Amino acid sequence: MYSRFQGLMFVGVAVGPALGGSLIKSHQMDIFIVFIVAVLISLANAAFATFFLPESLTEEVRGELVAKRMTMEGSNFDCEEVQAGWSEKILKNLSAVLSPLALFLPNGQDWRLTYVGAGYFAFMLTIVSQSVLVIEIC
Repeated sequence: MYSRFQGLMFVGVAVGPALGGSLIKSHQMDIFIVFIVAVLISLANAAFATFFLPESLTEEVRGELVAKRMTMEGSNFDCEEVQAGWSEKILKNLSAVLSPLALFLPNGQDWRLTYVGAGYFAFMLTIVSQSVLVIEIC
């Protein structure tokens, strides 16, 4: 599954800048049109994922998870949390999104996973910058 995902990503990295460059060259358009097309494709992808992809969990499993969450929230219900402002809610949600990245923090003397994460991050930055360079060259 991961190999297929990486393969499709590389196909996109190869085809996207080529199509963007040919679109600019053939229609004598500004480079801005490529970014508009990319945003429209991303919005279409988000709409497809939101409205057409099936739910992976059955109704029973979702019901069990909701009931479990309600009991967990009921056990440590805090009145101050209900009255929290929007900034506290944003920080709480942001920490919930970023907390899995703690996996890449060094574990004592073992920095291997940290190096892998940093290398993959640098690799992805290289891929993104290469597509912009290809569009400028074309």
